[in-house]
Amino acid sequence: MILSDVDLRSAISDRRLVERLEFDAVQPCSVDVRLGGRLAFIDERVEIDPGANQWGRTEELDIPADGWPLTPGRFVLGFTRELVSVPDDLACMVEGRSSLGRCGLQVHSTAGFVDPGFHGSVTMELSNVGPAPIRLRAGMPIGQLVFVRLTSPSQLPYGAPGRRSRYQNQRGPVGARPVD
Repeated sequence: MILSDVDLRSAISDRRLVERLEFDAVQPCSVDVRLGGRLAFIDERVEIDPGANQWGRTEELDIPADGWPLTPGRFVLGFTRELVSVPDDLACMVEGRSSLGRCGLQVHSTAGFVDPGFHGSVTMELSNVGPAPIRLRAGMPIGQLVFVRLTSPSQLPYGAPGRRSRYQNQRGPVGARPVD
């Protein structure tokens, strides 16, 4: 079941689902999130081989005050300015904003899901699939979070002891981390 604006406001007040949130960000069944102040680029000079735990390197850039143009075909990692805390009885889906999608901006390729127990900023996989550059600005509304209620609380949530939760408490744009 997707949480409505009534449920979201209550959960934000009671459980602090989302920190650094402006209350007008609560929509009928989602919470708008803003782009954080840095982007990470995958080093294009290195081949990525996930099977060999060679994930490549990322280089970071602070977004200038006048923004940064994401050119067509380019891929960067961004992150939500807001910090997200997903309780054990909820999960969260990351979605793009329709107004930006109509310009060609995708906010996730495959990592559009946030597990119960996660805490931190959400890394966003930003791609320009449109024909023109899209200016990214720190603080701009970039996506939305949709929270869904689980049929029962997770028994072993993300971040639990013994679970390999490589991205727990992340801040900023975090590139792929090798599997141990």
